[in-house]
Parts: sequence; structure tokens; C-alpha cells
Amino acid sequence: NGRVVCKEKCQYSHRKNCYFLLYDQKRSCCNVCKDCFFNGTKHESGTIWTDSIDPCRTFSCESGVLTEAKNYCHVPCRNPHPPPPGECCPSCEGCTVGERMYSENEEIDITETDPCVKCICQ
Repeated sequence: NGRVVCKEKCQYSHRKNCYFLLYDQKRSCCNVCKDCFFNGTKHESGTIWTDSIDPCRTFSCESGVLTEAKNYCHVPCRNPHPPPPGECCPSCEGCTVGERMYSENEEIDITETDPCVKCICQ
């Protein structure tokens, strides 16, 4: 009927939380968020992965910025169970902090409060 409706081909959802867009890509009409390359592997912005050798090392990619984090485990028992394959921390049956025993998923009261730290028995 002589009417043409046009819509932009690019989705804007990939731009959300992206602070480094790659403009004027030769093979695409859309601007894309910069990815990360680590050990020869491309990782999309917004992804998190665990090191295949050391499950306590995690990596994240945000707009081309690669961040590495190392998890440290607090193990409050004398004979912990070793971590299952692919997991970082050994485990205990319940948690003992000081003189008090905590059950699974119970929040642990810490006398020295730090608003950036929250401890839960796992």
C-alpha cells in the first residue's frame, strides 16, 4: 500500500552497562561492547568464568576490562571435607566460630562489624 516501515537492526540491550563501545565496525552496522581475550579465548563483556586449573581463581570481562579475583576460604573446623571437583573451598559440618556453633546457611554474628563483610555458614 505504498507504506514502508523501517526499524533499526541493532538491539540496544548489548549496550546496557557497557562503557566502551566499538564504533564503525567494518563487518557490522551495529556498535558492540568490547570483549576480552584471555589465553587465546574470546570472552564477551559481562561474562564471568572460573580458571580450569584453580577453581579459586575467577575472571570477569566488563567492556574489555579483564579482572581476576582470588577466593580465600575460611575453614573453621579441624578436619574439613575436601572440596568437590571444580569447587574452591573445603567444607565442614556446620560452622564453629569462637565458642558458638552455627547451622548451614545461618548468618554469623561478628563482633567487629564491617559493612562490607557478611559471613554465612556454608
